[in-house]
Amino acid sequence: TKSLLDIQAGFAKQMQALRALDYNILDVKARGWHDDHTKFKNGMKDLEVMMQNVINTAFDGVSTVFAGVELLEAFSSIATRDAIKRSVEHKTAEIYALFIADLNAVKKDFDANKKNPPMMHRDHPRYAGSAVWAKGRLLRIQRQKLKLEAQRLTPMREAEDARAQCVQLENALEEYIRKMYGDWIQTVESGLQKYLENSLMVRAQSVLDNHLDTTLMKRSKQGEAADAGALEQNFDKVLIRLFSEVAYWEKLRYEIPYVAMDITTHKERFRVMRENVMLVVRDYNSILQVLSTEERRLFQERIHFLDKKITPGLSKLKWASRGISEYIRECRKHCSDVRTLVFDFKAAKEQISRACR
Repeated sequence: TKSLLDIQAGFAKQMQALRALDYNILDVKARGWHDDHTKFKNGMKDLEVMMQNVINTAFDGVSTVFAGVELLEAFSSIATRDAIKRSVEHKTAEIYALFIADLNAVKKDFDANKKNPPMMHRDHPRYAGSAVWAKGRLLRIQRQKLKLEAQRLTPMREAEDARAQCVQLENALEEYIRKMYGDWIQTVESGLQKYLENSLMVRAQSVLDNHLDTTLMKRSKQGEAADAGALEQNFDKVLIRLFSEVAYWEKLRYEIPYVAMDITTHKERFRVMRENVMLVVRDYNSILQVLSTEERRLFQERIHFLDKKITPGLSKLKWASRGISEYIRECRKHCSDVRTLVFDFKAAKEQISRACR
């Protein structure tokens, strides 16, 4: 800003020198005009050099197309002299070269990772996550292209090259997204309601293929005493992935198959159900985790009573069954009673231990 103000002040000084001449500049007999005009032209050339230096300095820190276009917009409005116009055109070519370099970087990244794209978030599903990854790169180059097209920049060969490469890369990314959508459609099964027909919970010996129709909870396979008999939520991964795929394909504005949309409309209900089941899992496991093997024998009757209350979730109840909310409330109540008894026992045991030291 200071440099531009100095140039403005220098120009005003040169104009003031012309206005202050003590002779008529139209008088052909005036001998001083040639020297004064030459001095004025040299002053203008110096100001041109100063302006070119300002332009070069301003673009030294430019690393993005957006920043470059904003500077081009600012300098183009004051580029009226040929030397300044050439400087702006030269910087315009550099910005297009910067855009082409970014296109090449995106293309290199796309070619290297399209078979196994790095997910932007750990919860992104396989197909829609890949599409989101490609969409991010597509938006990256499209925003830069629109920024360049929004300004009336000088037509040049670099602009045509950048436009051709951009269109080619856009087509490749859009085709990749369509392919991911088509591949996902092929994985959507018919009759997804069958996953709601099996019991909600099973013992830990088998996971029953991790489908939604398996039980809500299962016994842990861990061999450690503290974890022996612990419960785990067993909501099927197939439908969890389906819900995630549908959510992201909707954001990408793709049509969702009816069979997938039909069950996805209940996604929130199943989410709440899973969270409630996890409450039972945590309550039950917290009791087992604080008891040693010997202490479990002491509380065997209470744990057996608790197992009887939990058994319906391991056998009869299904994800589409009625009365799950009441079942969870009852399980949590009994877990709370047993947990209070166990924690009181542990506190008393610790108190006795301290007294015997």
